[in-house]
Formats: sequence, C-alpha cells, structure tokens
Amino acid sequence: MDGESGGLHLEHRRPKTVFDLLKVTAEQWPDHGLLFSDSVRGCEQSDKFLSYSQLLERARINAESLKKQAVAVTGCPVVMYFENNWDSVVWFWSLLIAGAVPALLPPLRSDGIAVRRELNHISRLFEEPVVLTSASCQDLFLKDGIKFRVLTVEAFLCNTNNLTESVALVDHGNGHEEDVAIMLMTSGSTGPAKAVQFTHSMLIASSRLKLESNGMDASKTFLSWITFDHSVSVCELHLHAMYAGANQVMMPPSSMMSDPMAFWTTLSERKISYTFAPNSFLAAATQAYHDTPDDDSRKRGLDFSQLGVLFCGGEANKVRSLHHGARVLWKHGAPAHAIKPVYGLSETCSAIFYNRSAPQYDLEHGYVFASVGKMLHSNELRILDEASREVEHDQTGAIQLRGPMIFRGYYNNPQATEACIMEGGWFDTGDVGRLDEHGNLCVVGRTKEVLIINGQNFSSFELEYAIEVAAAGLSPGYTASFSAWIDPEASDTEDLVVLFNPVNDCLSDEKALRKAVREIEAAAYQFCRKRPTLVLPLPRHCLPKSSIGKLSRTKLKQSLLAGEFAQYTLRPSCEQLGQRRDSTRALNGLLIHALVSVLRLSDDELYCQRQLSSLGIDSIGYLRLKSTLERALAQEYKNKVTLSAARIIACRTLGDLDEYIFGEGSSTKPYDPIVELNPPGSKAPLILCHPGNGEFLIWLPLLPYLADRQVLALRARGFNEGETRFASLPEMLNAYVAAIKKHQPQGPYSLLGWCFGGLLS
Repeated sequence: MDGESGGLHLEHRRPKTVFDLLKVTAEQWPDHGLLFSDSVRGCEQSDKFLSYSQLLERARINAESLKKQAVAVTGCPVVMYFENNWDSVVWFWSLLIAGAVPALLPPLRSDGIAVRRELNHISRLFEEPVVLTSASCQDLFLKDGIKFRVLTVEAFLCNTNNLTESVALVDHGNGHEEDVAIMLMTSGSTGPAKAVQFTHSMLIASSRLKLESNGMDASKTFLSWITFDHSVSVCELHLHAMYAGANQVMMPPSSMMSDPMAFWTTLSERKISYTFAPNSFLAAATQAYHDTPDDDSRKRGLDFSQLGVLFCGGEANKVRSLHHGARVLWKHGAPAHAIKPVYGLSETCSAIFYNRSAPQYDLEHGYVFASVGKMLHSNELRILDEASREVEHDQTGAIQLRGPMIFRGYYNNPQATEACIMEGGWFDTGDVGRLDEHGNLCVVGRTKEVLIINGQNFSSFELEYAIEVAAAGLSPGYTASFSAWIDPEASDTEDLVVLFNPVNDCLSDEKALRKAVREIEAAAYQFCRKRPTLVLPLPRHCLPKSSIGKLSRTKLKQSLLAGEFAQYTLRPSCEQLGQRRDSTRALNGLLIHALVSVLRLSDDELYCQRQLSSLGIDSIGYLRLKSTLERALAQEYKNKVTLSAARIIACRTLGDLDEYIFGEGSSTKPYDPIVELNPPGSKAPLILCHPGNGEFLIWLPLLPYLADRQVLALRARGFNEGETRFASLPEMLNAYVAAIKKHQPQGPYSLLGWCFGGLLS
C-alpha cells in the first residue's frame, strides 16, 4: 500500500460510468487497492489486501457467472446483504459489472418483530427480489410469508464450477450515464426505508467534485470504519478514493466503537489522509485519548501529519467537541483545518457542504454548533420561507438543493419522490438553515419528524408506537418524542425526550407514573439503544392536537426548553434517595472514572445500590467498559489485568461490580457455563443457547422483554485467560447439562437457541 504516485489522479481520462471508474483505476494504479482489517495494529493474520486490478478480475469472473445463472438481469435490482466488508465490496462490483443494480441493505435490527417488518417492506418494494447473501445470513431471509429468492455466494460459487459457456461483458452504463447504477437505503426514520437511486453520472460527478475540493491523490490513504451500505462509505470514501487512485483501509465499526482510542492509533499507524467521525464519536475518542496515560504505548509517537480531512457529519457538530478533537490532532502534527464539519444526505451522495475553516471560524463567531461551510461547485442552494420565497442572508428557511450530485428519485416510490423533488428539479432536504454573513450554511433544525441520536436517524412515530405498545397506563396517541439539547455543555449528542399523558389525566398516582416511566425507558432503549434523558408525564391540555389530530413536536420542544413543563417533573423517589443515603461504602475511584468516561454519567448518579440494568448499557458499552477498566487497572497495578465480560454482566449493582473488581479481585474463577442475565422472578427460567461464536452478548437486547423471569445464558469455554476450549461437542453438552442442573435442579426446562444454539437446545 505504498503511496508512490503523489499528485496523480484521473484527470487525463475521466471515467463516465462506475464500471469505467474501476477499469481506469486498475489500469493506472494496478498495485493500489483495499486493505481489509479486523485489527487496529497491522497483523498479517487479520489483514487481507485486494488490489484494484485483482478486484476487477475477481468481479469480472463473478459477473460472468451471475449472467450465466440469470442472477443478474440488466437494469434490475439485486438486494445485497453481507456482514463483512470483503464480501460487500467484491459482490457490489460483481453485480455492477454484470449489469444488475446492487441494492445494499443495512444491518438488520435485533428485534425480531422489527426485522420481519423491514423484510416485508423490502420484499414489496423490490417485488420479491433476488437476495445475494452469505450462508451465515440466509436464515434471516427465510421467513414464512416473506417472498425472496435467496442465493448464497457459497452455493453460487459451487454452481459456477460446472459452467463452461462464456458471456460477453459490456459496460452497461456507457451511453446510458443517467441510468441507475446502485441503490442505497435511507434510515427509515420518517417511515419505511426508501431506496435512493444513484445514476452513473451522479456518482462520477460526486467523486470528481470531492477530489477537486479536498485535494486527495494516489499518494493518500482513506479509512472507512462504517458499514459498506452507508452513503458515507460508498460515495465519500470508497468511490472517492478510487477516483484518486488512493489506497483504502476498511475496518468493521466494532473495531472503533468498543475502544475509541483505537481511532487515533489507526490514523497514525495506517497514515490515514481521509476519514470520517460523527460528532458524538469524536467526543468519545477525544475523551479516550485523555483517559489514556501519556506513557501508554498507544499514545506515544502518534503522528497525524498525513491527515488532510477528518469530516464530521450525520448530526449537529458541537464546536466544543470539534475544538477538543482538533487540539489532539494539532498536538501530533495534523494541519490546522483537518477537522471539517460537513452537511449532506444519501440523496446528495453524502457530503456536499464542507467547512474548511473549522474550528477557528466557529469559535470566532461564538457558534455553539458549527457551520457547514460552502457547497461543492456546480451545485446550487436556495433557502425558502413558508411562502416559497427566497430569504435574505441570516434568515432561516427550508434548505433546497439542485445539481449533478442530487438524486432524481426513489425506487418504486413516486409519492415520496413527488414529496421532495420540487419544480425545476430542486430537492427539499427537510432541513432548516440560514446563510451567515460570509455565506456559510448553518443548519438550525429539521422539518421532518426525525430523532438524531449518536448520529443515527430514528423515526419518532415508530418510537412512540413502540412505547405505547410496551408501556401500560398511557393515553393512546398522546405520546411525543423528540431529540433536544437539554444541556449542550454536558452532552455530546442530542438528548432523547419523551412526553406522555397518563390515562384519565391521572398525575397523582406517583407509583403508577414511575412504573410507566420505567417501561417507557425500557422501550426507548430497546428501540434506539439510548435511555431518555427526560420522560415527563403531562396533562392532556399540555399536549394539544391540530385539527387533523397531530401533535406538534416542534411546539412541544419549544415549550419544554422554555421551562413551561417544569412543574410536572417527577422528584427522585424515597427509595432512590434512600439507596444513595444508605450506601455503606463509596465506589472505587477507578470504577467511577471508567463509568463516567464510558457512559457520560455524573458522579452523583453512581452509588453502590444502583442497578446496572438502569444504566442502559448495550453490548458494545459493556466491551468498552471492560477495556477501559482493564487499561486503568493495568496502569494502577503495573501489570496486565484481564476481566471477564460474563462476570461483569452477572453483577446486579455497581456495588457488586466494585466487589468483583476490587474486593475479591479479578483473579480467575473456575469456569461456569452459566451467566445469569436476569434474577429469579415469578415466571419459569429461560436458558439461552449461544450461536457458533460461543458468546452471549447478542441476548442483551432481549432482556427488556423478559421481565420477572430468570434468564440464564450459556457461554463457551475458552474466552477467559486460563480456560481451554472444548475438544468436542459431547464434552460441551455434558458441561452444559451439568451446569443447567446445578442452577435449576428440577424441570421443566425452557431453552432458546440462536443459530448453532438451536442444535445445542
């Protein structure tokens, strides 16, 4: 992955189609390409390199077979779903070269009901399409009543060996540059997900304009650590890098999310020039940097001198977070304006506005949230008031865009297309903004009913439906949710707020209200992996509806921030206050520091009797907490310390966790196949059997639905230090049966398995 071709890119032969882009890149830079890695530090065992010329050859062979087996039909969509970057990239190009239109499906949710709803929608939208996936994922699509033609790449490649005929491959976009090349799905935040259609000309214009604006070339290296189905990954990173002839490093999201310090070490060790980080993750990475001791090997020798662009988008960018992140970069040699707040959507080929003077410009102007700069040339912006008149500078209005990077419509959804494509080809983004005195765009709000949490979009309608299904005692149709900056100084992402009306306006039954609040918190966490900062019961007159029966979330948000609902805030319960007063000992300072840094909690929220389940920690959160504690302990005791994820999750309270780490010590205990995820209740216990990877973290999202029931999860041997793996299936089964009988001596036994766990059960 040497960058020997500095200053060169595709100017002397501009490709017109996406297929042509790969061909030209493979011809000019045959040894440049993609490094697929699962590890932060380079390791031959985890790194796989695929040059552009190898990618072209592999995709050609696959494309020929796709045509022969009638999987790929010119101009017809084929739904793609893979869980790793290698397969996603290879089969994306294979389908494209075969003339099909790859439609990239994002990761499916863990909630079975939500998955079924999503797949039903995909089946209808694409009219019972071909789904190309891996053997490990095919069961997701084999559901009763949902019609797909599922083809695994393993079965496809097996059939390929029996084919002998040759099929001529042509560049189907050549002469048809306005034809659809690929499709990406929207987040589904305002209803069912829509398929954004990208033409060849859009993608080529996007790559060229981004290259000209950002100054990348073949000597650079791009880093993508988000799933390949996202427009940032495809448009901003993958195709942009290819147009420049640059090398690419592709890593899974978990490599960064579980340990944000890995972001900095990757930028340095891989000599990254161009990458992405949403505001909330940048804040977490900056905090992880400051939490890491200066003499830690991961912090010593960091070098960001190769970094040209770290663009931040997907949510509001806090100037404070950008400034703190920039100071980390400057300390280790990055240029002054490497961090660039951006604005764009899938419909605009990702970023289309770039702030090239951040964070100094925004600090000088006293902005709390960064401006997003100016638009890439050849595109147009207009800002309209409610009467569809263009506003003056510094006045707010609806942001509308037009140009070669703007999409033309959604697949098989004329109603949605008509709703956002205005006369003259203007795209109404659904966002509200203004131009400041220097012509920089400031995005100030949204007209859509969308929640933006940690850079991800969620539908307020779907959240409210999930809440009203899960929580008792709520007046149907009188639940409102929105994201808001309750305290911008204390949070790096917008807070989640839920307002509700109790049945019969019963605001006096405090016990019932607290029960409703707990159920709302559990439903919200299950939906978007974030606990609401505020759940507020309101009387019916505070939740007025319009003449057509709609709650105005915008007006409710304004009323909340103005303090009009302060009188309805629930006070801490006597039980909660008593737990804090009655704590007989303080938590260890290292534990408090780890919890504060990982979960962004304040010290006064942490006390011995606090239930871990009330903290809203997801599986990645547990891994981050584990790694943060291990680093802190290693620094404290000058020796490597390994903690057990199973032991951490088995702790009921923070006091239990404190006792495990600092009381009995983190010494190795005899292997126990059982991890208790829920304590005993009135209902029969449920035993969860792990999938093939042997871990149990996948079950955590299920727990909110299993209240009042003991839940026991099996975990394989060999994950903790000193444990040996099972030598055979009979050995594993004997160990599991003995452990189950120890925890539950008498039947009946209820077992639930995931994938391989079905065989175990």
